Amino acid sequence: MGLFNFLKNINKLEGARIIARRDYDAYLKKALRGEFPNDDPPHFMALYGALGNFKQRNKLPIVEANMWIELTPFLAMSENDSIEALVEYIVYLDRHRFPDEYPNIKPLSSLINTSLANVSGEIRDMAILGVLNHVGWCELLDNDLLEQLSSEANRLR
Repeated sequence: MGLFNFLKNINKLEGARIIARRDYDAYLKKALRGEFPNDDPPHFMALYGALGNFKQRNKLPIVEANMWIELTPFLAMSENDSIEALVEYIVYLDRHRFPDEYPNIKPLSSLINTSLANVSGEIRDMAILGVLNHVGWCELLDNDLLEQLSSEANRLR
């Protein structure tokens, strides 16, 4: 059975998860083979590739700096958490396609908030840029954390 036929027989949310995991795995293999001309960890490149493939399939702009900003909370998580969180984030971004199967966003929101709550340095700066750019995960932030990051962002303006 081909991937298309397999995906037709399962719910749309799970199909989207399978595609996102497949994209992550494919980019991880490429990164481990050294197919990317940079020194970023293979895991980071696989996260980038999975999000990039989603954006490409949906004809959304792919700008490298913005992609890394959007990946900020996932870069701050453990590797295992970040893979599953990114998969759920991609489903969340694609939620308009699943009106009857809206995903439960509480676990994703919790992971993103936890990952960004106590970060510092470059990751904190990237989170502030995420708020300035109103990336998708901003909608998942708790009010307190969003206010804190927004306040820091306003000082930069």
